[in-house]
Amino acid sequence: MPYNVEIAQRVHKSMEGQEGLTDRKMVGGIAFMLPCNMCCGVTNYDLMVRVGAAALQDALAQPYARPWTLPATR
Repeated sequence: MPYNVEIAQRVHKSMEGQEGLTDRKMVGGIAFMLPCNMCCGVTNYDLMVRVGAAALQDALAQPYARPWTLPATR
């Protein structure tokens, strides 16, 4: 399933003005890069956010949050 364009547009709008912001289609979704490192992305209807090891447990405690897993292969 392709990524949800509306969610991607909302993410892009919220990040406008960030120096070096680019986006790149990858793994069936879209990744937002600052400046060349993925900071977040949208796949299907999910928002993926890189939080780093120090913030991982706090992030996972948020409603609807879960760790990212690779899609199953067929």
